[in-house]
Amino acid sequence: MALKNNWNNYKKIFIKNFGIYSTKEVRKIRKLRVALAGVGGIGGHVAVSLARLGIKEIILADPDRYQISNINRQQGAYFDTIGRLKAEVIAKELKRINPFIRVRAIKETINEKNVEKFINNVDIILDTIDFFEP
Repeated sequence: MALKNNWNNYKKIFIKNFGIYSTKEVRKIRKLRVALAGVGGIGGHVAVSLARLGIKEIILADPDRYQISNINRQQGAYFDTIGRLKAEVIAKELKRINPFIRVRAIKETINEKNVEKFINNVDIILDTIDFFEP
């Protein structure tokens, strides 16, 4: 189903935000640009929540690939995504949820060479990188 990116169609998708947020706040959310470092156990769920909230743009950064051990807890982890890059899989999931969202996937670790590309023109930067060391 193709929808034109206009205010009326946006309101149809995100109608449940009205009442929780004022029209002014929803308009602000619609313009938000978010950079998200890590889309595994925490980040994937945050990314999906942001897409369902109706933000304008999200930059996902994660060099990791799905493993079978991710299936029990990570958004985008399925048997058919094992071995695929998390940032790419989540990017496609977000577009399925919110056809108006702009998504850019950075498939490498953020470092001094690419950090500007990651944070340029964003409103919010979130660190959702999980480390698990028993």
